[in-house]
Amino acid sequence: MFLQPLQNCPSILGHVIDGKRVLGAPDEIQEVKNAIEAYRLMPELDAFKEKDLLKAHGLIMKDLVKQAGHYRQEGVGVFDGNGNCLHMAPPADRVPQLMGDLFQWVKTTKEHPLIHSCVFHYEFEFIHPFIDGNGRMGRFWQTMLLSRWKGIFAWIPVEIIVKDHQQDYYNVIAQSDAAGNSTAFVEFMLKCLLDAMENYEDDENVIPYKVQDKVQDKFPEVSQSTWDVLAIIQQNPKATVNKFISIFPY
Repeated sequence: MFLQPLQNCPSILGHVIDGKRVLGAPDEIQEVKNAIEAYRLMPELDAFKEKDLLKAHGLIMKDLVKQAGHYRQEGVGVFDGNGNCLHMAPPADRVPQLMGDLFQWVKTTKEHPLIHSCVFHYEFEFIHPFIDGNGRMGRFWQTMLLSRWKGIFAWIPVEIIVKDHQQDYYNVIAQSDAAGNSTAFVEFMLKCLLDAMENYEDDENVIPYKVQDKVQDKFPEVSQSTWDVLAIIQQNPKATVNKFISIFPY
């Protein structure tokens, strides 16, 4: 979703800040606000506790889905743009047991963090435990696992590499599904991690002051205009439509 001229898209005037309607795509703005809060919460979350994953999903999907913070109660599948089913997730009644087993495995495995984080990511996507937000949660929790090994991984924008190779991402998931193991997915994600690290500029000294910048790297699908709107809202919570029109002219 992108910001559009006011007269062409009245539906974008749906985001209310302090009683005033502001110009922006409401779902995108909410998604960005949730993401920033989730990444701020990262140091307080335990990557090896299932309840913390549910807590993170509740925050990331707050006001976006009704079941935020809860496992799904219905069947789901992954479909491509043409409506073809790429993956049919396990039945909903198996999700709690499968997720419990996955967390038990990741807590006790002797595999290297680079490997076990990728395996967790794949198994998470295979289970597809939530009604929505599984992709961003899978990436977020791999980041959680890696950052507990090396803190710098909290800020490396792997999502951009995945976004740039999104079809390959889906292809290796399907390939791993067909093979019955996560090898192809692990190899793909390790390559994404390597590419992200090679492109990363080392600015650890200013990391605490650049949460929004780093979150922006992790959500490449969100339009730049939405980030601009959010920045204005944070600076001036009482910003009104006229304020946004003056900044984003017709």
